[in-house]
Amino acid sequence: MIKKIIPLTALFFSGYVTAQVGVGTKKPADATMLDVTATDKGVLLPRVNLLSQTDNTTVKGKLIESLLVYNIGSSNLKAGFYYWFENKWTPLMSGATFTDTTNKSFTISEDQERLVITDTENNKVELEIKDIAKNSVFVTNLTENSEFVTKLVENKEFITKLGDNIEFIENIINKLEGDFGNVGYDKDKNQFFYLKDGKVNYIDWSDLDTVNVKFSFDDAKANLV
Repeated sequence: MIKKIIPLTALFFSGYVTAQVGVGTKKPADATMLDVTATDKGVLLPRVNLLSQTDNTTVKGKLIESLLVYNIGSSNLKAGFYYWFENKWTPLMSGATFTDTTNKSFTISEDQERLVITDTENNKVELEIKDIAKNSVFVTNLTENSEFVTKLVENKEFITKLGDNIEFIENIINKLEGDFGNVGYDKDKNQFFYLKDGKVNYIDWSDLDTVNVKFSFDDAKANLV
């Protein structure tokens, strides 16, 4: 009987211990599986030598998204922390690993629904045209071929001057036609208008939902944030 009780007791406590683990603390935080507490020590994560961003052999086993390692550095990848995301190792950005880039192109997506901004490292950011069409300040500065400064990681600035905006203006018009019907663009006044009963009516942006949670425009600094 005693022999049966001991294994059952051990099983019970092993299940309890693996629920949460505290290192340096007897009371791990409720929301954690692992709570490491120290005032003069750090946590050392696995250090590996990744061969490339798509290297799936150096780290053994099935690679699960969010898996984190420290790459010791090679000719292909800089040293730093990397996590597995969408079948490749993605670097955690920092001042040491950050590459200063500049936006190089503004294009329209194949489905004509998004403005695609591409930088010199071929990173892409997409903005829904239907959202941009409702942001009067953004559209005004865009059609005036203004310079944009976007502040990203650690307030590094990315400056670009927009080129030919004809295609983009046409796409804005297409979106506005859903609300106003026959829409055009007055280049001299830098305003969009619609025709009603043969009369030109310039679009009042207050008629649109100008609230946009994705970005806003700082007039003083010309910052898209």
